Amino acid sequence: MGSCDPVDDGWDQYPSEDRGALVRVLDRDFLDLTSTMGKGILAFLSAIAQDEHERIIRRAHEGRRAAVARGVKMGRRKALTDHQADRIRERVAAGETQAAMALEYNVSAATINRVVS
Repeated sequence: MGSCDPVDDGWDQYPSEDRGALVRVLDRDFLDLTSTMGKGILAFLSAIAQDEHERIIRRAHEGRRAAVARGVKMGRRKALTDHQADRIRERVAAGETQAAMALEYNVSAATINRVVS
């Protein structure tokens, strides 16, 4: 958003009082953006939300690092085992079609093509 505020909450991009637009939450007086207090409270709540977002991201990264340290493998599992891939290469080299291999192993032709290539 380009501001140098420690909390860049994005409110500067929305229409403001000087442009004739007012935001007023009728059932929450403390969110009255027509008052200085309302703007301050909204900025405070925005800072708390941003801090919590950063904490969540940090905890997620720490959790992934801990899992990798424990030996957990991340990502999608392979569609074929190494043994199956070796067998497919042998059979395709012997003349069987990739399409037949895809049907037999219940994978896409692209998966067989990646194994063979």
